[in-house]
Amino acid sequence: MKKVLLSVLLLISLGQPALFAAGQKETIPELKQEWVVSPPHILYPYWARRSRLGGTGIYLVDMNPRDGRALRVSVETRAISKFLDEEALRSLMELQLKRGCPRRVRVKINWKP
Repeated sequence: MKKVLLSVLLLISLGQPALFAAGQKETIPELKQEWVVSPPHILYPYWARRSRLGGTGIYLVDMNPRDGRALRVSVETRAISKFLDEEALRSLMELQLKRGCPRRVRVKINWKP
């Protein structure tokens, strides 16, 4: 009982949802322009543009609500190339939002040749 209680308290203290009902998903908001203090500088790699690689990637960014800085970025839906995903992951770490922002946001990047 103590281990379960400790685990639940740890999850709550981290700001993560402790338990979800079967089939229930966490609602993650899309990034809104009014939250952005400092946008990331996403560069479309020259070789990808030259090769006409495109596609859409969806990325999840875990934010620190105290200072609005990105803590970690993960891929929800991959773009057509892992190199485009790597560029997005690198760039999104520069993202800074206003204080009190959501703990996790969804960012959609359209890579157009």
